[in-house]
Amino acid sequence: MIVKVFPGKSHGTILVPPSKSILHRAIICASLAKGITKISPIVQSDDIHATIESMRILGAAIRIENDTLIIDGTNTFLNISNDPLPCNESGSTLRFLLPLCANLNQKIKFEGKGKLLQRPLNEYEELFQTNSIEFYKTANNCEVKGMWNQSHFTLNGNISSQFVSGLLFALPLLSFPSHIHIKEKLESKPYVDLTIDVLSKFQVFVDIHANDIKINPLQNYIPCNFEVEIDYSSLAFFAVLNHFQNSISFQNVTTNSKQADFVIFDILKRYQTDNLEPIIIDLSQCPDLGPILCVLAAFSNRYTILKNIQRLRYKESDRVQAMQEELSKLDVLISYDHNHIYIHGKTSYLGNVTFFSHNDHRIAMSLAIASILCKQPCIIEEAQCIHKSYPTFFDDLTSLGISISYQ
Repeated sequence: MIVKVFPGKSHGTILVPPSKSILHRAIICASLAKGITKISPIVQSDDIHATIESMRILGAAIRIENDTLIIDGTNTFLNISNDPLPCNESGSTLRFLLPLCANLNQKIKFEGKGKLLQRPLNEYEELFQTNSIEFYKTANNCEVKGMWNQSHFTLNGNISSQFVSGLLFALPLLSFPSHIHIKEKLESKPYVDLTIDVLSKFQVFVDIHANDIKINPLQNYIPCNFEVEIDYSSLAFFAVLNHFQNSISFQNVTTNSKQADFVIFDILKRYQTDNLEPIIIDLSQCPDLGPILCVLAAFSNRYTILKNIQRLRYKESDRVQAMQEELSKLDVLISYDHNHIYIHGKTSYLGNVTFFSHNDHRIAMSLAIASILCKQPCIIEEAQCIHKSYPTFFDDLTSLGISISYQ
């Protein structure tokens, strides 16, 4: 899909989709609960579909009624299909489900698309080897078979919080107590806090102190009615647009949230001051904001440094290189080194360029916001990648008065 995004003044009210991060976690927990859980509201993005279909293959009964998921986990792990788990491009699906499937003592196959299987899995691979769990990986699939036999798990904190979260779904089901030790600083800690919060809604509890997490054994996931808050990763695109145009209101925004990207509001406040000192933003806890923050910095008459950017390079694309390549088409002064992105912003750019999405939903959506702020329209190629997380993104922009054409 090729879209042409025209400059314009947005106006109106927006309700962004429910949190994809929370939905992944709630679907897995509900599928592990013996009984019926209702989850609402939902968004049927590609990533969420991957988790739903994977849990169905593992035996969960899942149906969709309007904006509600109804999940019965009674037969989960008791009625496993021979089909591979279709993770598509969802890192959350793959990394969250691998530890659960590593304890079933039967061969479970995962299939991925795009760059999914190229993204790091080293943390699990080392644990599998230590626990004598069979594991192999190719360019597009992997297989796991075994059972956890050790109680102590050590993980690096600077790779991805998803490895910690994945273990947190599996370890409460073991017959013996377990312990996770995180080496060095845990990056994206809010995502682990989010996992712990969702687990607690299903009456599964862990004890976390600094870099150590203790998990009691033989815990039972208990069904519940689960309400999903809005996705602040998605809201961030509109929040940045509103920062420049001051014409959008938001529905269902809370005063606080455990989502990592809730920090977007604090970041935007820093750009509202007259202080011309460089703005330094640490992305270690909110890497998904990286692309849209590049746009924010580019269109602000400030000097911005984004630091701790390493994990942006192992997403659906190398988001550091992608944003540098695309924003440079506008003549944005943007450069990077191994740990920083440097942006000398200004308030106006001509536009009239053709962007490439790099098949990355957050790149495409960020470039759409940049296009709106330019003087002339811009084209975005391979924009269909938004379906990974936010299928109605361009529709929602149109509802705010932004003109978009499709080629």
